[in-house]
Amino acid sequence: MESQKTTLLAIRHGETQWNVEERFQGHGDSPLTSAGRDQARALARRMKDIHFDSLISSDLGRALETASIIAEETGHTIEKDARLRERNFGDLEGLTYNIIKEQHAPVLAHLDANDPDYVIPNGESLRQHYQRNVAWFEERIERSSGSTVALIVHGGFSTACFDSSQIYR
Repeated sequence: MESQKTTLLAIRHGETQWNVEERFQGHGDSPLTSAGRDQARALARRMKDIHFDSLISSDLGRALETASIIAEETGHTIEKDARLRERNFGDLEGLTYNIIKEQHAPVLAHLDANDPDYVIPNGESLRQHYQRNVAWFEERIERSSGSTVALIVHGGFSTACFDSSQIYR
């Protein structure tokens, strides 16, 4: 049996306080800013006129808040999935690039080298993040054949699943 095309609408969460402060977020969380909520509301108004079958969100607060704003407008129920989370940046979460450069220079060197197997202290490697996101992706494509799925995710998910230069299998 041939499977039907599945359409994914990958949406990054709205702007957060840590985005503004240029802090690494990962599994850590900060709330959406007023601009981030405005972004989500504007998108929700547009999505009201777009057919999609399901709304799935990372279980992190910034993604869920974005998804909730969209769901209020579209009437969809939100399905949460922890596999859609951003990469776990472990000890770097909440820190700015400058602080990381000063206090975690060896870790930053590994990050800059894009070593797929380097595990951030108390975090995860690029490969682990990729495998977690892609496992979700492959399972969902199989389960959602012929449907349109809106995803509220993070920048790292988009890179892992849609950037062909990031192959970590």
